[in-house]
Amino acid sequence: MAGDWIKLEIDTAHKPEVLKLARILGVHKAHALGLVVTFWGWCDRNTADGRIFGVTEQDIDICVSHEGFARAMQDVGWMRYDPSKPEVFVPSFDVHNSRSAKSRAQTTKRQQKWRSNAAPVHPKGNGHDAPEIPEWIDGELFARWIKIRPAKARTMDAQAAAVEKLAKFRAEGIDPNAVVSESLTNGWQGLFKPDQKRGGRSLAERNEAARQEAVRRMNERPEDDPI
Repeated sequence: MAGDWIKLEIDTAHKPEVLKLARILGVHKAHALGLVVTFWGWCDRNTADGRIFGVTEQDIDICVSHEGFARAMQDVGWMRYDPSKPEVFVPSFDVHNSRSAKSRAQTTKRQQKWRSNAAPVHPKGNGHDAPEIPEWIDGELFARWIKIRPAKARTMDAQAAAVEKLAKFRAEGIDPNAVVSESLTNGWQGLFKPDQKRGGRSLAERNEAARQEAVRRMNERPEDDPI
């Protein structure tokens, strides 16, 4: 299915388990890694918790097109097999390839991208870490909005205050990303509820315009016109 993926660390090819697997199977470590990725991809499509019932070692070997793979995976500790059921179990599956694990990985990636793009300006003594951004905020969108703000509004404290304000909006049922998008589109340096800004004018500006219009009408009324 388009868009499906599995979590794979950069140094996986150099892990002792992969090297041992390659030695047991008599293949290059790159080949061994390819077999593991094929197996993990198959597991991702067939289990949510790392347990696959009704599957044998031979089935696993056929799945990756390599005889002895299932037994080798057990030798390195990356698979367990219970022939009495039969059942295949992948240890730590929930840590690496479950939906929650993927969500954590995506959230971490968004936060890293946001930190690199936001380029916050820090006052002395505030350190050099950007505040944590919740997963319900589009980090890239938020970073683009931060960039249009003046330097004093890009400090760590200012960004944290903006996140806190968005959290309050979210608690009121307002989409925080829609708020950020509206401010970015209109070049607003602040964050506003949907009814606080209309036509590029703030609520205070609209109230002032209404007051001025009332004064104008009063001045245009004939002197003998009763109030």
